[in-house]
Amino acid sequence: MKNYTPLHCHTDYSILDSVMKVEDYVERLEQLEMPYGAVTEHGNLCSSYKFYKEAKKRGIQAIIGCELYVTPYATIDEIKEEVTKQKKEKQIAIDNGLSHRRIKYYGHLIAHALNDIGYKNLLYITNEAFQNRHYRKPLTTEDLILENSEGLHIETACIGSLFGQDAMNDNKKAFLNRVGKFKDALGDQFSLEIQFNEVEIQHKVNKWLVAASKEFNIPLVYAPDAHYTSPEGADLRDLTCAVQYKYFHDDEFYKSDVRRLHVKSYDEVLQEWKMWGFDKEVSYQDLLGALARTNEISDQINFTLEHEGYKFADMGLDAKVKKYTIIQKAKEGLQELIIEDRINKDRKWEYLERLKHELRVILDRGFEDYFLVLADAIDYIKDDGGIVGVARGSAGGSLLSYCLGITQLDTIKHGLIVDRFLNPGRGVLTQVNGKWEGTPNAPDIDVDINSEHKLKTETYLKEKYGEAKVAHILTFGTFGAKSLIRDIGRVYKLDFQMTNELSTQFGNMEDIEPGWKRIYKGGNSKLKIFMDANEWMLPIINKLNNNIRNAGKHAAGVIVTPKDLNQEIPLYCVKGEVTTGLAEGQNIRDLGELGYVKYDLLGINNLSIIRTALHLIKENENIDIDIYKIDFEEPEVFIEFQKANTEFIFQFGSDGMRSVLKNVVPDSLDDLAICNALYRPGSTAFIRQLIENKRNPNIISYTTPLLEPILKETYGIIIYQEQVLEIFKQLGGFTLEEADNVRSVLKKTSTSGKKDQIYRDNMKKYEEIVEKFSQGCKEKGLTVAETNELLEVIKKYSKYSFNKSHSTGYAYLAYQVQWLRVHYSLYFYAALLTHNVGKEDELRTYIQKIKGEGIEVVMPNINSSKASFSAGPNQVICGLQMIKGAATKDIEKLTAEAPFKSAATFFESVFRNKVTKKTVDPLIQGGLCDSLLGHRVILYDMYLSLRKLKNLTLEKIKERMKLVLEEYGDDLPADADHTQILQAERDCFGFYLNGHPMEQYLDALKQLNIKLTSQVNESYSEIAIAGLISKLQIKKTKRNTDYAVITLEDGIASLNFKCWSTIPLQGIEEGMCIVAPCTNSKYGWTLSKRAEITIL
Repeated sequence: MKNYTPLHCHTDYSILDSVMKVEDYVERLEQLEMPYGAVTEHGNLCSSYKFYKEAKKRGIQAIIGCELYVTPYATIDEIKEEVTKQKKEKQIAIDNGLSHRRIKYYGHLIAHALNDIGYKNLLYITNEAFQNRHYRKPLTTEDLILENSEGLHIETACIGSLFGQDAMNDNKKAFLNRVGKFKDALGDQFSLEIQFNEVEIQHKVNKWLVAASKEFNIPLVYAPDAHYTSPEGADLRDLTCAVQYKYFHDDEFYKSDVRRLHVKSYDEVLQEWKMWGFDKEVSYQDLLGALARTNEISDQINFTLEHEGYKFADMGLDAKVKKYTIIQKAKEGLQELIIEDRINKDRKWEYLERLKHELRVILDRGFEDYFLVLADAIDYIKDDGGIVGVARGSAGGSLLSYCLGITQLDTIKHGLIVDRFLNPGRGVLTQVNGKWEGTPNAPDIDVDINSEHKLKTETYLKEKYGEAKVAHILTFGTFGAKSLIRDIGRVYKLDFQMTNELSTQFGNMEDIEPGWKRIYKGGNSKLKIFMDANEWMLPIINKLNNNIRNAGKHAAGVIVTPKDLNQEIPLYCVKGEVTTGLAEGQNIRDLGELGYVKYDLLGINNLSIIRTALHLIKENENIDIDIYKIDFEEPEVFIEFQKANTEFIFQFGSDGMRSVLKNVVPDSLDDLAICNALYRPGSTAFIRQLIENKRNPNIISYTTPLLEPILKETYGIIIYQEQVLEIFKQLGGFTLEEADNVRSVLKKTSTSGKKDQIYRDNMKKYEEIVEKFSQGCKEKGLTVAETNELLEVIKKYSKYSFNKSHSTGYAYLAYQVQWLRVHYSLYFYAALLTHNVGKEDELRTYIQKIKGEGIEVVMPNINSSKASFSAGPNQVICGLQMIKGAATKDIEKLTAEAPFKSAATFFESVFRNKVTKKTVDPLIQGGLCDSLLGHRVILYDMYLSLRKLKNLTLEKIKERMKLVLEEYGDDLPADADHTQILQAERDCFGFYLNGHPMEQYLDALKQLNIKLTSQVNESYSEIAIAGLISKLQIKKTKRNTDYAVITLEDGIASLNFKCWSTIPLQGIEEGMCIVAPCTNSKYGWTLSKRAEITIL
């Protein structure tokens, strides 16, 4: 069978320019029986490993290439100068009604790696572009390519190449010079790329290329420039390009002139050559030669992209020293924990045996580098005054991590197992004849730290190991139903409101067609009409679903490598920061499978709050508190959880979780961990069962008594993944390693909505598991009926089971936060507010809570307030940073020079430090400068008058202020009244602080027995509630009908009530003071039936 190699192909890693997924491309190659295939993404090598891996599965040799962006300009400054010049020319043409060309400062060039040396050179060229010459695109130069061309094959690319641009511009001399330059430098590793398409200019470009081929004796090579697998993909690409360039469907540039940029068969190439008349420029013999040339190039490929073992950071220690170091650090850490009474001394030998086991696993795998690097980073954070979370994820089950200070969780005390984290059979690599066998799967520890130390720790790693060896990890955002509906709606100018309503109805991970049917079934008549009229978008959504839409930066992941990254892996650039070019996260493990190890450093606001609170306590009380050594069994702390005073605690603050806390009544860390583990979507029935079992232990029953020691701590319910593992171990005779694999299989068979191959493969594994488990249960004395019942229970609960180590770690964090609130409430609240600046809803809610506890919240003042919140005698003093729109630098400059002796010295500081008007306006109008001059209107007039002057000195300022007063004479303007003062506060902070509009109605409401929001409690079943509407949200029920959630507040407390119909809300807006008759129902407070809302 005659065939060729498609050497110029793009997948969706050429973001928004191609709609071809890697998997679909490889499948197309297999259909066409092509033994080779290439990827040539625009400017990047991000698809290289995924394509290599997918091609290898199907027995296809992957060719890694790139369509480079080549610029004739040497520096970014030269490029910017050229772009500015072209923009001016374009605008002149537009103003004169003339045609204009697109701004162009680069051309394309194709490069393929023939071998390992070529791949290294291709890495260098592309990475250098991202690092040093990234201006909208990663740009490189001809000279850089030619200087690093060993092992590469270069082709001239499409009509957008510099060669093509020379031809289009009739610049024969430049064209021939460029061809000659590449021929002289590359010899046989240079080919002239011809293409066949509908564009007229392609004929001219091909003609020039054919002539140059004969003149310089350079081979022609054919390339399809594929962006989709079949011609039907052209319309999809038009859409994604419109998303990229913000076109509309009726714009001039919307529809591409080229409609057949697909992966063509050999016969299709011949047909298109003839069909579009290219036989006039390219002879049949030339065509056959160009197709044969593709195979000549692919036959030269001698390249693999396999992992070379684990690639840990180089700590400068040899193997023996590393081994000794980690053992010593582990022993010293354990001894320190014993001395500090942070582990049970009576179980010392149990700890030692567990530690030895973990060390054996780690040393056998060579993972000591990973732990030592991470432990060193954690030590840096602690030594620098940072706060580290107790534990996150399965790493909380590692005693070694506890001894090294990476986690702060006593694994044995809480019955945590390490095998969820360090499965002895996972990630084992062996070297055979110089090649590594096995798939890398290194430990993956997520570490929570205070947000301020996230960037500082990354900087520390770069300083210690070298900036070129540390990088953030790349992630890719993909199209989903929500984003596609919005994008299609914008491009096709569909009704915005209906488009938005339809997109918000889809669940984040919901399958497209079932979701569409569900939404249609429950939709109102207007939405149904819209969906009927636009059903044409369904196949588009299906085809583009999960295609890459954008690139981003991993929220926490960094890698630290032994060698410079630009010599090792592809790089990328996200918003000016160089990242890895290979992704890691969710279902993508490109970096991990190549042996690179991820370090996750997550900035957590609650840890920042703890750090600031501890600092305030030390600063004001001279008390040092080790937050890891507090008493974790204080009843008064658990009482606050039972009252659900947790709005400010990470993972414990939602209304739903607070309801669970009230019903579960937690009185231990174990109870808090259970609540954290069980509260998740779909688990409502299990929560009810848990509450009932805790209240009535006598009703707890077990399928077999063997389950009691496993499930007793969770009141007879399977809550933790570790419990699933233990059941399979104790009753089924599985090893922990086998049981951990069972957990994975159960997850994939119980949550998979699609009966795809992955589901079917896992169902086969599940059947084998059932057989072995049944045999184990039989040997334990269980009947077939009991075994089947147990399997059903396991399947039912395992869908929602959670990691115990993670839940326990977050129970500790929640307790630490609550402990600070109980014992040092003023400092805690000052820290809480400081770390919620910019979040108006949170600030308002927390300030109301603080006032409700009888603590005074003091208005910020230019002379007595700091930038951040602080504490005084039974008061929290607001910080100046809470001012909306104020620049942080401005506030820092002013607080550094405060207090001010007079308004004049304040103004002198303002103008000398160039403090912006956006900062000064709210300072004066919001009343923060009242202590300088008790008349806001006059003070503001003085400021406006001073702004007109230059070179202000203190004397000049005093003179102008005096002049402003003299101009008023005896006719002073009225100062702001109470209503204006309240409004100024709201404008300044986003909410009312020193007063409240509801105050004027207090006497009347009391006479009518109408309760303010702060006076309402759950003992009332039906009551009229008064307050100001701070938020009004329209939502959808499961039946797709509108309902409203209204937040009322009175300055002390807020309350939500639901209104199941929007009819009573006509004329109701945020900011209004109202009275609403409400009923306390199972849904919380709801507007009473047939009740009307009264506007005050």
